[in-house]
Amino acid sequence: MIYIGLAHFYIPKILCIFSILINTFFITLAYRKSSLSIGKYKYLLITFSLVNLFTTILETIAQLSTESFQFSCIVFVSDSLIYKYRDLVQFLLALRCSMVAYTYGVISVHFLYRYFAICQTHLTISFFKPQNILVIVCSVVLYGSTPVFIIAIWMWPDQETRLKLNHNFLEKYIETTENIPFLIADYQQTELTKNGLIGMGLATIVSISSIVFDGVLATKIHFAIKTWNMSDNLKKLHRTMLITLIAQTSIPSILTFFPCAISWFYPFFNLDLSYVSNSILMPMISAYPVIDPIVITFALTDYREAVFKIFGRKTKRISDNLATVLETTQL
Repeated sequence: MIYIGLAHFYIPKILCIFSILINTFFITLAYRKSSLSIGKYKYLLITFSLVNLFTTILETIAQLSTESFQFSCIVFVSDSLIYKYRDLVQFLLALRCSMVAYTYGVISVHFLYRYFAICQTHLTISFFKPQNILVIVCSVVLYGSTPVFIIAIWMWPDQETRLKLNHNFLEKYIETTENIPFLIADYQQTELTKNGLIGMGLATIVSISSIVFDGVLATKIHFAIKTWNMSDNLKKLHRTMLITLIAQTSIPSILTFFPCAISWFYPFFNLDLSYVSNSILMPMISAYPVIDPIVITFALTDYREAVFKIFGRKTKRISDNLATVLETTQL
């Protein structure tokens, strides 16, 4: 184990505990408290929490840490329950880094469903058919796994790289690189298959492509709402839900994509921001699985009222439920 600092050591672990509790609660809430009008859509909502739980499990096994040596970005595991299995933990580290893409993939499915519900209503009927679910799952897995393949080609350390960085790790962490699971983007490397800038650039493009896809669908949904012949209340309802979905999409951008982008690319400019990265940015990434289910819970009437009821607070029911939007649209 490599001790980096108090915040880096404790905050991700505390957030992992909250993530397990909150996401488990949300899954139970979605399964038991979804109204009939939500129907099978609840399973899509549950998928968010399942991805969050998987991310949390990876976080407990491979806690992210970053370092900058010799114009290189090093992402390494400072603490792990199975630290002695270096190669396995290194693969799990690559998978943990790819969870940003998995998250965006699931959100894109959410946007696609919302687009069908408003712009192509007839397609929502077949959305949850087994063959379509299989296609969606395979597409998300393929998209989310793309960064793993990129990492394996451009950022997987060989023995020469370990020897090159050995002195730096011994000097700063009193630990030899032979025992440390890490990935590296060497921005000075000119060899095509070891060029860190190409690897990081491709991995970043993967995430950006999903953001662009979501943006296009959001724009189409927005204009469909404006041109539709519907009541003002229904238009307001659709706009509210679109804004909610956009807000939900913004959370992983703020808590995962931007912190990752800063941490991955600051070594390119030969800056030493490892303390800021490990003490602030890495804990921010750990916070996403905690915040995401909270946003969904309070955005949907069924779940929000169920939570308030648990705490003994009575609320006036306001029909702003996403399920209501879908049901009204289909009618």
